[in-house]
Amino acid sequence: MTTKQAEVMDQVKRGARKALRVGLGAAEVAREEALKFRGEAAKWADKMAVRGESLEKQYGKHLGTLVEKGRKNAGKTAQEVGGRVKHAVEAQVERFLSRFNVPTKKDVHSLGEKVDALAVKVDRLLARAGGPRRKG
Repeated sequence: MTTKQAEVMDQVKRGARKALRVGLGAAEVAREEALKFRGEAAKWADKMAVRGESLEKQYGKHLGTLVEKGRKNAGKTAQEVGGRVKHAVEAQVERFLSRFNVPTKKDVHSLGEKVDALAVKVDRLLARAGGPRRKG
């Protein structure tokens, strides 16, 4: 190996060591900050719970009323949304069936009524002609 190659290899090794040390240092700093944040977050949550307890005592009755109203409104809203979704889905299904010329329940019922009316007419014609009547 030449002197130039040895120098380059040495620089690469030093750079790699430095990058490793930077990574290790960053990981340690992140760990320390996470521990510090966890402690601060716990203190903050405790502080908020104390304030919430105070407000609950002060406004407890009102909060109960508001929560109950919220529940009722949520149920009503869910029913409204459910109705809208149902109508939207039904409309989409109708468009799909129409696009592929699939008869609807209404179409089949209407066709059945027409067949029944034709059967009555056929029976009358057969009766006039003196022929045998239809079965069924």
